[in-house]
Amino acid sequence: MENKNYWKTELSPSSSIRAGARGIWTLDMYPARDLKAGDIIRINPDYLRAKWDIGEFFFTTAEDCAIEHRRIYPSMTNGVASLDYVLEGKITDGCIKKGELVRLYLGNYSCTGKDTFAPKLAVTDAQMKLLFKKSSTETFETVAEIHFDIIPAETAKLSVHFSSPTEECPDICISSLDIYGNITDCDKNVIVFAKDNAGKKVRLAAVSLENGKACIPKFKIPSFELPAFLYAELEKDENIASEKVPFWPGFAGGTGYNIYFGEMHLHSSGSHNDGMNSPEFVYDYARYVSGMAFCGITDHVGMIQKDFWLHQRKTAKQYYRAGSFVPILGYEWDSDSQKGHTGVFVKGDLKEIVKGDSIKELWQKLEQEGYAFFTRPNHVNTVAEHLPLLPIEKLRAWKNYDWSQHDDRYQPLVEIVNPRGSSEKEEFGHGVLRKGYGSSIASALGKGFHIGFCGGSDDHTGRPGRTPESNWIIKKGDLHTGITAVLVKKIDKDSLWDALTNRQTYATTGAKILLDFRLDELIAGEKKAVKDKNKTVIHMHVVGTDIITNIAVIRNGEILREYTPNLFVFEKTFNDNDMDFSLPCSDGYAGHTYYYVRVTQRDGHRAWSSPIFYCRNQKAV
Repeated sequence: MENKNYWKTELSPSSSIRAGARGIWTLDMYPARDLKAGDIIRINPDYLRAKWDIGEFFFTTAEDCAIEHRRIYPSMTNGVASLDYVLEGKITDGCIKKGELVRLYLGNYSCTGKDTFAPKLAVTDAQMKLLFKKSSTETFETVAEIHFDIIPAETAKLSVHFSSPTEECPDICISSLDIYGNITDCDKNVIVFAKDNAGKKVRLAAVSLENGKACIPKFKIPSFELPAFLYAELEKDENIASEKVPFWPGFAGGTGYNIYFGEMHLHSSGSHNDGMNSPEFVYDYARYVSGMAFCGITDHVGMIQKDFWLHQRKTAKQYYRAGSFVPILGYEWDSDSQKGHTGVFVKGDLKEIVKGDSIKELWQKLEQEGYAFFTRPNHVNTVAEHLPLLPIEKLRAWKNYDWSQHDDRYQPLVEIVNPRGSSEKEEFGHGVLRKGYGSSIASALGKGFHIGFCGGSDDHTGRPGRTPESNWIIKKGDLHTGITAVLVKKIDKDSLWDALTNRQTYATTGAKILLDFRLDELIAGEKKAVKDKNKTVIHMHVVGTDIITNIAVIRNGEILREYTPNLFVFEKTFNDNDMDFSLPCSDGYAGHTYYYVRVTQRDGHRAWSSPIFYCRNQKAV
């Protein structure tokens, strides 16, 4: 049955729009009813999935009809807060007959304003919404959806990574990208090479890309004067090249551990109307563009539809490659009674999404259903960006995290950094952009909790570890994104799970900094009970992606030692002969002490090792 309220629309050019293209677009609209003075036409440019940079816009009509042009920012549509503007045309005089042309110009129609820039992120089947409100009504109704594709711009750079920068024979993953980070087709060969610390350049391989991607499995790395840096460039075109990535086989000394990078806080099209791109796109992007060995998609619990979850489960199984790439099933949970957002992760399969009104109820349900699981609080130091737009009684979004609900058994990790900033401390500084109010990680460690550190992008475009500039703007200062490194001997389901649940991790702001931090024989995240101890040997070894400007060793919330290397590589061993066990211990010991390392580079990138804990092996009275 024909919907008489549905307007006919046509976007020109409408089939495929080049990412970031500049110019003028027209949207022709043919109303399904007469429009009179006071009626409003509204265009929602689809901010979350495909953000337009609209410099100028005009409504015109075939008849003599006056239209007032308005840009509304921020906006409320049917009680829902929008983080971007909408475009409105309010009829102030005259009448538009049913079926007559109304044209919207996006761009410099008057030759005095500004051109429009198309969305920067490539996406299939993006859309704008056309809404209409009669002067006699209070609410808008959606009368049309305008669909279009954003295709990548020209190839501008390359991305090349080892699946592990410390393995002897890792995979090499390569992709070609436009300036916005979209994967592009590229018909030229890519040359992969490395330079060692002495400047010696060695060609490693030449490879052709298929659909902008390629993988060289189990590549045998030749001998180098370490550390060395991995690069790629187009054959006969040095202007299109990759950023350098450090690698160092056997970096972690005699520990036997390798370093693998991954992402465990991002959204796909499973976050219905709040994210974009399929699980297949996410996993390909994680591996080929971001060079990650594991990835967990965490769509919003209330938005995941049953059919999508079934598809995601199947896709995760298809993409699993022992020794190369491990998808991990998860979602982002919250409830009306809950403070904060929490990532939920399961080992193996998860047949159905498990919900609960409180975090304790969620843990109980997951245990009752027999799942091996853990949860991880996200962006604990922050509140929702759209808090000012809604009355507090209507706020269905996160607030500062409440650590009184924490349990070490179920929450081994916490997100120390994402593009909203670091949650390390209560006070501002070192990337902390908002006060902690008792929810910072320093506060949690001071209460005696044993937690390791993760980083996440909270990306809503399906691009793990990237947080594109054109994503909904949460990027602050020089904090770029957030990724997680794990310390394992090999990358497979069991090894990854053990590393995450045992806190064998460190976090960075997106740079693949190599970090080896040890106390005596313990590595990052480990905990040991001791009867008496007043001395520990502290060892740290760091390889930066840029000059390392500061390294701080933190003990019980205070800086124990601080260094300013101004080098790419830093290694130091020293003794702490005055260990302090004055902090309470959440699992009943008489007290504990913790240590971790914070690394800062010249370019603003940072890294935080998970703490190492010593607990007094004497029960508290």
